[in-house]
Formats: sequence, C-alpha cells, structure tokens
Amino acid sequence: MDQGLAGLIAGIAGLVGAVVGGGATAYGARIGAQKTIEAAQTQVHHQSAAEHQHWVREHRKQACLELVDGFGGYVPIAVECLGAVNQGNPVDREKQAELRRWCTQLVVSGGHLQLWGTTELISCGGDMTHEITLFTNLMSRWAGVRVTGDSETTRQHQAECQEQWTKVTQARRAFTSASREALAKHA
Repeated sequence: MDQGLAGLIAGIAGLVGAVVGGGATAYGARIGAQKTIEAAQTQVHHQSAAEHQHWVREHRKQACLELVDGFGGYVPIAVECLGAVNQGNPVDREKQAELRRWCTQLVVSGGHLQLWGTTELISCGGDMTHEITLFTNLMSRWAGVRVTGDSETTRQHQAECQEQWTKVTQARRAFTSASREALAKHA
C-alpha cells in the first residue's frame, strides 16, 4: 500500500507540475506575443515618422528650388536694368515689366516657402523677396528720376540702386545658406 500511495502522490505531483509548467508556458507565450506586438507598433510608428519627415523635406526642397529658380530668371533682367541705370540710359519698358513679373513670381514663391520652411528659412526667404521688391521699385522709379535732368538726384538714385542690388545679393546668399542647412536636417 505504501508503494501505491507513493505512486499516487508522485502522479499528483506530476499533474500539479504539468499544470504549473503549462500555465507558466502559456503566460510566457502571452508576454512574448505582447512584446512582439509592441515592437511592431514601435517600428511602424518610427517608420511613419521617418516617411513624414521625408515628405516635409521634399516639399521644403521644392519650395526652395522654386525661389532659387525664380531668382535665376530675375537676375539677368535686373543686371541689364542696373547696367542701364548706371550708364544713365533709360530702362526699356518691356524689361521693367518683365522685372516686375519675375518679382511677383518670387513673392508668390516666398509664400509657398512659408508653408514648408523652418523659421530661419522663412525669414531669409522673406528678406530676399523684400530686398528684390525694393530693388524692382527703384528700377521703376528710374524713368522719373532720369527726366528731371538733375545730376545730383541721378547720382543719388544710381547709388541707391547699386546699394540695393548689394542687399539683394546678400539676402540671396543668406537664403542659400539657410536652405542648405534646412535641407540637411531631417525635417
């Protein structure tokens, strides 16, 4: 009878051990599954954040390129107009109109930059379009200054035009620097 009782106790102990072992295995599997789900959710979150940053960076890049391309169209006409002013010659009305069109396009492009740019980029883009607008306005006033025939007023206006063009080129350099910095960052 002692052997039967020992067998029964051993069987019960084995059964208890199997139940406890099975419960621990089930608990471990559940924890493992939860950790796998959490890891997958974290990975999806990080991936979507990276994709969003890439999307913002691409739009920012496009806005910067739009402004740089507009400046590329503006410069040849502005230089031609400035050359005429420096020589005391009239600026062709068609050139003035073209200069104004490029100026308007640059202001619009600067508005697009406000949607995607960093604070520094928006500030530099705004400064650049502001300086371009001031330069364009000086070119528009040249005809009125020229007809006065006053050599002092003419020289003063020529100097203002040259000084303003220097401000335009400085603002362009600052914008280019800010663009490089902003586009090098993640978003």
